[in-house]
Amino acid sequence: MWPPQRVIRNAAVILLDELAAGNADATDAIRLVEDAARFDGNPIDDLPTEVLLEWCGLASAERYSLAARLVTVVTGGENGAAAQWTPAARALLEEATDPVAVLSNLVSRLRPTSWSGSMAAILSSRAELLHELGDREDHALAEYAREAYATLQREIAAEREWETKHSRERDERFE
Repeated sequence: MWPPQRVIRNAAVILLDELAAGNADATDAIRLVEDAARFDGNPIDDLPTEVLLEWCGLASAERYSLAARLVTVVTGGENGAAAQWTPAARALLEEATDPVAVLSNLVSRLRPTSWSGSMAAILSSRAELLHELGDREDHALAEYAREAYATLQREIAAEREWETKHSRERDERFE
């Protein structure tokens, strides 16, 4: 490995170690990453996936789940584009010793914090990711994905109802 690449790889591992060394539930680390992501993109996304997985493997019981709370979860899903798991999110699901815990953390972050257009449409696109996991051989993961999909479908229905109501009210004000 070329020396600068080794330095970058080691710095990434040190960063992850520091994030994990905070309070027990890692809220400080998560807040730090979320704040950074709002201004300049998620810094964890700059890490090579193999470095992230290698780090997770050192203490897999805790780190896969934590990593699922730090990585960007999806790409796309807006303006008619299909949502996709990011390579890091997909790798965490594939490699985790407890993929249900990883999926739980990914699901908790499917709702965007900022968006334009219909939230219902965005969530609907993202829900398809869960629908696809419902056929997995890992029965626990498949069951959790189906339950999360059903919950998200109820949220989507409520969101559509809210959007329709507010659209109607807005239209009536302009008449």
